[in-house]
This record gives sequence, C-alpha cells and structure tokens, in this order.
Amino acid sequence: MADPLSVAGTAVGIVSLGITVLQGLTTYYSDVKDQDNDIVSVNTQLRRLLEIFTDIESRIDETKNTLPLEKHG
Repeated sequence: MADPLSVAGTAVGIVSLGITVLQGLTTYYSDVKDQDNDIVSVNTQLRRLLEIFTDIESRIDETKNTLPLEKHG
C-alpha cells in the first residue's frame, strides 16, 4: 500500500497542475471570444488613420498649389 503522505502530495500536485492548465485555457478562450471585438476596433482605428493620412496628403497638395514657383538658374 502506498504511503498516505505520498498519495496526498501527488493529489496536491495534480490539482495544482489542473488549476494552472484550466487558468491558461480560460484566458485563451476568453481572448478568442473577444477577438471579434478586437478586430472591429483595430479596423476602425485603421480607417481613422487612413482618413488622417488622406487629409494630410490633400493639404500638402493644396499647399504646393499655393506656393510660388521657384526659378532656378
């Protein structure tokens, strides 16, 4: 028959490992569940950034058209 202390130690180890694994799985699946929201958020932010860059580009073009031309030579 096995030593009761060894059996208790093994049980504690198994329970501890089970808790660690289940915490990892819970975190993973929680992140996966929120993935759709993250994708929507990133997509929205990218669209805003694109609008900003497009606006900057158009303002640069407007500025180029209003500056006097330099004559070289």
